[in-house]
Amino acid sequence: MPNPIAAIILNYNNWPDTLLCLGSVLQSSPPPETIIVVDNASSGSDFTEISRWIQNNTAMVERLGQTGQSSHPKTNLRILDEDELKNTNLPNSLDSNLYLVKASRNRGYAAGNNLGIRLAMAAGMDGVWILNNDTIVTPSAFAAMREALFAAPDLGLCGCLLLYAHSGLVQCQAGGSMSKWTAIPHLCGEGLSVEQALAIPAGEVLGQITYIHGASIMASRHFIESVGLMYEGFFLYNEEQDWAWRGKDKFRLAYAPQAMVYHKEGATTGWSKGKFNVNIIKILMRSRVLLISRHAPYALPVLFVSFIYAGARMLLRRFVRR
Repeated sequence: MPNPIAAIILNYNNWPDTLLCLGSVLQSSPPPETIIVVDNASSGSDFTEISRWIQNNTAMVERLGQTGQSSHPKTNLRILDEDELKNTNLPNSLDSNLYLVKASRNRGYAAGNNLGIRLAMAAGMDGVWILNNDTIVTPSAFAAMREALFAAPDLGLCGCLLLYAHSGLVQCQAGGSMSKWTAIPHLCGEGLSVEQALAIPAGEVLGQITYIHGASIMASRHFIESVGLMYEGFFLYNEEQDWAWRGKDKFRLAYAPQAMVYHKEGATTGWSKGKFNVNIIKILMRSRVLLISRHAPYALPVLFVSFIYAGARMLLRRFVRR
């Protein structure tokens, strides 16, 4: 009997993309046993729009938990706020396969997803599938990732074949690697066609990556209970590298090449390649410093030099362009 999994979608001021993502997850074959949408204290009408859409699409929602193994066969929408998640009797009151959770304030990517992870663990799920809300999943992605993740007991995190939504080219095969000296990530297979990516054996890909891309990452219950929740000190960026780094001595990574997920990249955060955003760059630099200070503090001097070098190159390019 397949391991029950909860899909977690984090929304922040971008409900149209969240609904597209949610709709694609609901059309998975089979769908996850539970879906948890967390609104990270959006400033607009996101919570109302998401709730209204769910209530108007009951036929799609009713597919949840109908795969024969769900211990929670009810499919009505359950709305919770953050305070209710702290209720010690919560596991005894779980009665739905679809949850809409409202965070009291925006404490970042990890904190928002952790609300969903705690709920999934209380619901007895064997794992979670964390999705960026600017992703669209293919119908077979969920089943392929679940099969890959639970192929061996020491597999803790699983990635997919992540594709750029605008071009269809590969963003990464599962994830990438990162230099501990500069904290600059290298995405495995970026720019390949789907055909080229599928021609590369999964074992070869796994030999090149050290983390799973956070846009689509499946984590087992055993991994979460052993390693812990996502570290909430980052606010944004590098959470997935930190998670994998913390678990690398106990768990291996998994890759499901047949699981294809399209990613719009930066639809919520405002970050994408080729765009210059000072605030996002500041957050990114802070997260990289925090990551290296947690796992390789001896590399911090080199990291700071790399920042100076990158900043000088950026200024030079802008000067030459003018």
